[in-house]
Amino acid sequence: MRRLVGVAIKKQNKTLLIFITVVLAILGYVLLKEGKIRNPLSIAGSAESPAVEVTEQDPSQFGEVLNPNQQRDASREDRIAFAQIISDMSECMEIPAADANGDDPIVLETLLTKFQSELGSPSEQSDRWMNWHLRTPEGKERRLRVEVTESDDGKIGRELHYYAVDRNGNPVPLEIPQDKMTNPTDTVINDMLKEGEVFFKERAAYAQYPNGERIEYLEKDGILSEIEFIKGDRFYRCANLKARENCQCIQ
Repeated sequence: MRRLVGVAIKKQNKTLLIFITVVLAILGYVLLKEGKIRNPLSIAGSAESPAVEVTEQDPSQFGEVLNPNQQRDASREDRIAFAQIISDMSECMEIPAADANGDDPIVLETLLTKFQSELGSPSEQSDRWMNWHLRTPEGKERRLRVEVTESDDGKIGRELHYYAVDRNGNPVPLEIPQDKMTNPTDTVINDMLKEGEVFFKERAAYAQYPNGERIEYLEKDGILSEIEFIKGDRFYRCANLKARENCQCIQ
């Protein structure tokens, strides 16, 4: 009798185990289909894909647009402040500008468009430096910086710098080969960016007009954060586009 009872219990446990396994499999399939969990095969595949797309023709695209919805996330108040700053800038520099409003994105193209009827298009645009913050698969933070240089004879070059980050958030220089540091190719920069996931980007650049007007600016994740407009002895400086009250007109 005991033997029969034992056999019955084993069969019942086996049936219960099979039932639980089937339920878990169905639940896992449903969660995977709805995107609640990630397919481990897709995770492995993403590690092999580049963190950013880079072309030799446009080095400014390194690590470009980390969050495609970043601009849409800019608040209405920030866009209104940007429109008011453009108006202040126009008055300070005595350069007519098209009306700006709170619907305009906070990007360089907006600024150039507002002054285009008076100044035309820039005759020259160039980067001054670029920074990328990235996180490696091991969770370590790295920073990559490219500085645009100009030699005594006017030749434009680039210098590459690489940093670790200590516990206090301070950059610690890392050694890189001289052939990578001086005038690095786009491929070299892109390969180093592939070492981790880019989570923040800064870009400092300028736009020069034929008559000498100059706009220097800083972008953070593709959005304008600082502007300096120069025309002869006149300056309009705004170190924080979210704080219009701190912008300065210098004549």
